[in-house]
Amino acid sequence: MSIRYWIAALVVGLTLVGSHVYAQQPDQTAAENQKPASAADQGTKQEYPDPIDFTPTLERIESAIRDMVPEKDETERERQEARDNRDLSAQEAMAFWAFWMTIASAATVVVTFAGLILIARTLHHTRRAADYAEGMLKEAKDTTAAANRTVKVTQDMGVAQTRPYVFCERVNSAWLVQFGNEDIVAWRFTPIWKNAGNTPTSKAVMHANRIVITGGKPIPDDFDFPDYGTPEGVVIGPQTIIHMHSFDISIEDMLGIREGHVHAYCWGWIEYRDAYPETELHRTEFCFEVKVFADPTHREFKADYRVYGPFNGMDGDCFRRPGERARREQPTSDALM
Repeated sequence: MSIRYWIAALVVGLTLVGSHVYAQQPDQTAAENQKPASAADQGTKQEYPDPIDFTPTLERIESAIRDMVPEKDETERERQEARDNRDLSAQEAMAFWAFWMTIASAATVVVTFAGLILIARTLHHTRRAADYAEGMLKEAKDTTAAANRTVKVTQDMGVAQTRPYVFCERVNSAWLVQFGNEDIVAWRFTPIWKNAGNTPTSKAVMHANRIVITGGKPIPDDFDFPDYGTPEGVVIGPQTIIHMHSFDISIEDMLGIREGHVHAYCWGWIEYRDAYPETELHRTEFCFEVKVFADPTHREFKADYRVYGPFNGMDGDCFRRPGERARREQPTSDALM
């Protein structure tokens, strides 16, 4: 509040007080002078006291107020200065903390940037490690595959070294004489199977056939080597031989073979499996032609056997695939029509 408002308020207050005092003072004077006045002449004029002069009082009040105002202003100024000082201190503290917050923020940015760099390098090295691990995994897979191949080769070699190998080793021949007569009437031929392996055959089936052709011509080129009869099962142990069906050729046909107008053939096959599980079906074929170069009427005679035609082989080299059959009825005569 300004000085003028204070002065105006004081003046109004003093005026009200003075008016009240002035109003009471004439009443008291009139009461005191009532009797003398009544005795005196009524025509005499009544006298009133002079009004109170408040100017000096107001001046002194105003002076006192003016003395108080500087003191109040000084106090207000000191308070203002204190507030200003506190504000300044607060601003300085805020500036101090703002400075260090800026430093901390800058440091955080630097640390974050460094962290990003480290993360990037970590990702790079992780990628390289992953690539290296992938390469190692591929090498491990290749090594495992090579080891599996080695194991498979070793296993195959072991099987190949011990599995049964059946082939026609030889053909035995023997002369036949007539009962009561020492003359040779026929020659009997017996093919021999041999298992050259170190394990026995499993589920083996074999069959042998023969044919004698008169007329001077050999079997035709399109001959399909049929089966005359039913195959039979057999087991051949390791390093063991077994005799096939024997067939006879009369002495007349033997002489005809020697002269060249008769041809005699024998062919056969055997199919078997290994003793190992999950093994393939094996097959062996043979076919030979009987040749006569000496006198078959003598007991010391030895026939010759010539491998003949495509019906000779083992497994993939056979004329027929394993399991394939070409059964046919035996011809009514020895001549191939």
